[in-house]
Formats: sequence, C-alpha cells, structure tokens
Amino acid sequence: MTIARPMRMVSILSQDRILFRRTYRFRITKKNSITKILDITKPIPLGWVFCLRSFVQQLLSVIVISLRTLNRTLVKNLVIILLLMCHVTLLAQRKPKIKGSRIVTEVNQELPAFNAIQLNDNLDIVLKKSFGSGYKIVADDNLVDILKFKVEDSTLVISSFYDVTAKKQFDITINYTELRAITVKEGSIVSNDIISSDELFVDAFANAKLDIKANAAVMDINMEDMSKGDFNVDVDSLNIGLNKRAEAYVYSVNEVSVVDVEGNGSLMFEGTSDRMEIGLTGNSKYKGEKMEAGTIKARLENAANARLYSYRDLELSAKGNSRIYLYGNPKITVLEFLDTAQLIKKVE
Repeated sequence: MTIARPMRMVSILSQDRILFRRTYRFRITKKNSITKILDITKPIPLGWVFCLRSFVQQLLSVIVISLRTLNRTLVKNLVIILLLMCHVTLLAQRKPKIKGSRIVTEVNQELPAFNAIQLNDNLDIVLKKSFGSGYKIVADDNLVDILKFKVEDSTLVISSFYDVTAKKQFDITINYTELRAITVKEGSIVSNDIISSDELFVDAFANAKLDIKANAAVMDINMEDMSKGDFNVDVDSLNIGLNKRAEAYVYSVNEVSVVDVEGNGSLMFEGTSDRMEIGLTGNSKYKGEKMEAGTIKARLENAANARLYSYRDLELSAKGNSRIYLYGNPKITVLEFLDTAQLIKKVE
C-alpha cells in the first residue's frame, strides 16, 4: 500500500514581489522509503523559513503522540521528514547569487539623518564626510536594486538581497554628517576622510575589514572572529578589545590606552601614550615595541606574547608560558611572576 501526499507549493511575498518559490513532494511507501522531489523555480529568500515553523511544531506533536502509542513505523517516517525539512531550512538561509550586467549606471539618493552605520552583508563601503546624509552607487545596473538602506533609531542599516559573484563595477559611497558608531558584520568599510566625533565605537565580526581614520575624545575598538582592521586615530582615551583570530594595526597618539587581547588575537600598536593597561590571555600577541608609553601595567597569562616599550614605569604580572620582550629602561615592579613566564630585556 502506498500513501501519496499531494504536492505543496510555497510562495513568499517580500518587497511587493515573489522572491522565491519551492515545490516539495514526499512519498511514504510500505517499506518506509522516502522520495523527495525538489523543484526550484525562483531564487529563495530568507523569510520563508518562518513558514515551516508551524509545520515542524505539528510534526513534533505527532511524534510525541506516536511514541505514546508505540507506532514505530509512523514515528520513523515522521523523523525522516523532519530531518529533511531541517536540511531545507538551512538551504533557505543561503542568499541567492547574482552576476552584474556589465552596464554601469550611477544612482544618488538622500537618506534621513543618522549617526551610526551597521553593515550586515558582504559589501564594500566607502565613508565620505558631507553636508547631507545619502548614498552614491556606481555599479552594474542590475545590482542597484539588490541593496537595502534603512535608517532605524538613527542607525543606517545596509544589507543586500543577493550575493554578487561577478561585476564590472560596484562602488558604494555613504555620505554622512556625523558618526558615533560603526558596526561591520560582514564586508568592509573604509573612511577616506577623518571621522571627527566626541566618542566613536567600532565593532567588527566574522571576516569584516576596516580602514578607519578618526579624531575623537573617546574611542572603543572591538573586533572578533577573523576580522581585520587598520586604524589611524588621534584620541584622548582609547580602548581596544580583540578576540578569537581578530587582527588589528593601530597608530595612535593618546593619553590613556586600555588593551585586552584574547584567544589568538593579534595587535600591532604604534604611536605614543602616557599610560597603558594591557591584558593578554590565550595565544594572543601584542607587538608594541613602537608604541612608546610612559607607564604600562601589563598582565599576561597562558601563552601570551608581548613586546612592550616603556620609558618610565612597568608594573608586571605574568604566569603560564607567557613571554615579555621589554624595550626602554623603565622602573620595573613585579606583582606576580609564576610558572615558566619569561621577561627578556631587548637592546634598542
């Protein structure tokens, strides 16, 4: 005996157009074998995964009831269907791909005022200081409409409906009047102009890339995952946090610096600072032989590695297999020095 389920068509409306359509057919036979026929007629958007939620919840309810009645055949079939639906959900989360038409056009558009930027997708953005907020796109003409710009709570959120695999030109410039925060979840942001602000917060994740020039009273740089950054900043107070495999080069002239590097993070620091606090753990690396600091308070753990330049005072805590290379001739105060930690004096 064969139980055939009718074919089900799912269409999702987004942005006043059907972004994707998928057709599924499942056939359950007496031998518990399942055949799935997948017909893709249009690119798939992210939104339709929510349509599967109620269906999966109903399946789970049936499975629980079947377990109580010991209907093992039905349970097995339902579990297989549930696994297939989970696989389809993962596929639906991938963005469709698009190639540029190679016919270049230019678009300029004004935007509501904003003081923060959040980049969600793999795009390359250039920041430009201007008298008004807006954007300029010079790109293949079929790539203009895949972009989304939305200002929410004074934050400009930039995203894309597609992943671009080939193009002739795809330049995106954001005009801003004031910036207080930059968040990059994917893609890259470059500031050719110096960003001037009382405070500036920068966050980077995944494979994001940053190239930022700034002048601020207070600046926070937080980088995680495999993000990379290049910073040239003139600030009074600078806080830097790197985690996982994040890498950063920072040139800064400041009064106070606080550095925290964890995991396999790596920081190259150059410039001058009057006072610094440095915390390193895991396999992190700090290359600061060209960052001339008056007073440094350093704490190293695990297999952290640091190159420090201090010309006045060094307060040191080190343990594990950490290693410190010291430049300059500061007064050294050792608060803690345990395990196989090493302090090596370098000749300038």
